[in-house]
Amino acid sequence: MPPRRKIKLSEAAAQALKNKPENNQPPLPPKQPPFEQRYHRITTYLEKEIHQKIKELKTSNKISSITVLINIALKEFIDRYY
Repeated sequence: MPPRRKIKLSEAAAQALKNKPENNQPPLPPKQPPFEQRYHRITTYLEKEIHQKIKELKTSNKISSITVLINIALKEFIDRYY
C-alpha cells in the first residue's frame, strides 16, 4: 500500500471546516444485540378462547405484537407470584 499523502487545504477551506455548524442532533442510541441474541423461540399450546382473544387484540391494533403481549404477561406473572 502506498504511503498516504498529506493534503494542504487552502486558508478558506480550512476556515470553512473550523466554522462548520455542529450537528445538533442527539447521539444515536447504542445498537441492540441481534434478534437471535435477544429472543429464544418456543412452541406452546394455547386454549382456543385465549388464542382467539389474542388474534382480536392484534387485528384491532390494541397490541403491537403477540410476542410483546406474551413477554409482558409472563414478566408480570413471574414478578407477582415468584
